[in-house]
Amino acid sequence: MIYIALAGHALCMVFAIAGINSYSVLAFGFLMNIFCGIIAGYYLRLLAQDADKEHKAEIFGRGYGAAIAAVWLLSRIDSIYYSWKVLFIYMVITCVIIAVVKIGGSLPADVNRNLSNAGEVSPAEVSGNTLNTEEVLRSDKACDESINKVTDKGRLARLCILVLLMSVINSIGFSFPSDDIGSAVNIELFRLIYAAGLIIAGIITDRSRKNGAVCALAALVIPFFLLGLRGEQVSQLVFWGISYLIFGFYTVYRIILFADAAGEKGLLYLSGFGLMTGRIGDAAGEWLCLCLYDRPVLHLVTALFLFACVVPVFFSVYHERYEEYKGFEAHDKSVQQDNRFYLFASQHELSSREQEIMKLLIERKTNAEIAETLCISESTVKFHVRNLLQKTESKNRNDLVTSYLGGFK
Repeated sequence: MIYIALAGHALCMVFAIAGINSYSVLAFGFLMNIFCGIIAGYYLRLLAQDADKEHKAEIFGRGYGAAIAAVWLLSRIDSIYYSWKVLFIYMVITCVIIAVVKIGGSLPADVNRNLSNAGEVSPAEVSGNTLNTEEVLRSDKACDESINKVTDKGRLARLCILVLLMSVINSIGFSFPSDDIGSAVNIELFRLIYAAGLIIAGIITDRSRKNGAVCALAALVIPFFLLGLRGEQVSQLVFWGISYLIFGFYTVYRIILFADAAGEKGLLYLSGFGLMTGRIGDAAGEWLCLCLYDRPVLHLVTALFLFACVVPVFFSVYHERYEEYKGFEAHDKSVQQDNRFYLFASQHELSSREQEIMKLLIERKTNAEIAETLCISESTVKFHVRNLLQKTESKNRNDLVTSYLGGFK
């Protein structure tokens, strides 16, 4: 499907540029946007499926920001950007993308998943572990309960409503200063600031989803300041720069909100919902702006009303996404640590007693403390420690612990 979308987008672009009349341009432009949506859905699915949660936002922010910067640089060359020569560049880029997709898709999906989950095995699947059946069932039950929470249709509906409202407000808000930009504001140049904002937003959002969400909400407030400072040329320049910078947080937020949810549920078709809902909201906001063009007071009242509506929805989603799952995330981290330990034990064929001693060694217990804890003699402890060192090819107990911890950070 992705190859068809890339080829279709390229052909529609050619026919749109070479359009005989306005109707053909409109038709091929419409088809081009359909293919563009398919391409976007493909890369968002990859983002949700293959990217680690700790790097999703940064990957998206850097990629999108780099693309914007590249387009800006190309637009500086008028003789290429506004001529047929740009089609040649586009075709080259399309071929590169197809090659990258081909190489990236050469491994079967199951192999890719196994590689991404390397080191994550169920304790019940490793022989010689000390977890009993009841503990494994409790772990599975906790995971199932979390998935059921995340897949609740009401919560998904709130995510869609939140992104939709935020997109409408953003479109309405940025229309406030658009008639008062003036010649001093270079919109194309501000796109570079937007690219920088995307990269910064990606980094901060990966460090803390909470901070990224709050900054996304703050991005909706900036246009109201612009409205209050209409006519102030210097202030307009400053706030336009701030607006484009912080707007990156909103863009990243609406993508990552659904990318995270899609990855948690395993329902990858949801990964494009953030972009889709956002685009619908953008269109609705533009339509409202046209309807209220000659009614500035009603325009402002509508924007304020929608903002008042989005705040409770935002904090409802904020609580569900970043507060309610704290307990499960801690449990999940503990399960992963156990999985890693039993993988290590399986790889080195450690006996049950050696596993017990290994756990105490990780806690930096002395031989005497281990003997007291396990109710065995110190000579028995030394015997098992010697076997541990031989099986793991470690020089000493400190080397053993350092090797284990370093290998699973």
